[in-house]
Amino acid sequence: MVAHPQHRPSSARWVAEARSNPKIVGVKLHPALGNYDILSPDVFRLLEDVVGPAGLPVISHVGNDSPNVPIGRFLELAQRFPAIHFIAAHLGIGVLGPSDAAVNAWRNRPCPNVWFDMGTLRAFCTGAVERLIEVAGSDRILFGTDAPLYLPAPFASLLEALPISDQNKGNIAYRNALAAIPALAGRPAGSDGELRVCSC
Repeated sequence: MVAHPQHRPSSARWVAEARSNPKIVGVKLHPALGNYDILSPDVFRLLEDVVGPAGLPVISHVGNDSPNVPIGRFLELAQRFPAIHFIAAHLGIGVLGPSDAAVNAWRNRPCPNVWFDMGTLRAFCTGAVERLIEVAGSDRILFGTDAPLYLPAPFASLLEALPISDQNKGNIAYRNALAAIPALAGRPAGSDGELRVCSC
């Protein structure tokens, strides 16, 4: 469910409902579309008073082209709230700007409560995923597609084609999601016994 720091009463009500809904496993922030700064006092209050007590992870739009939520500022937010799990969408870089922004930001401020969603076109044929794995580790990357903006199938093919070990592919495909989003760990497996996770 989407929360907005400038609409705290509504966000608090939605988060309270989300806690008891098994189909909702996290909170989404979108500072670019919501027109707020990721390090604003309103965001701090939302996380302190509403999201943190609910125990839900936070996924946020993050990108070089979003001055109100570049990866360095997102990592600073996550460092302020170490008990909350954070997911930086779009590999923390988005579509434009330097492809090594997330790598450099992670070197300066590694956060054990942060994961990166690979749902961006920048994941394809640029080495962005591989470089982030080298610096942050394969346990920090989550499979993602940014659906419905993009079709999911090419992202699954990308993961299969990455020149990384099967262990690392398994981490990205589903194991890391179980760590980043604890509510998924209790979900039933598919008919073949394999848990299916899709981060969109």
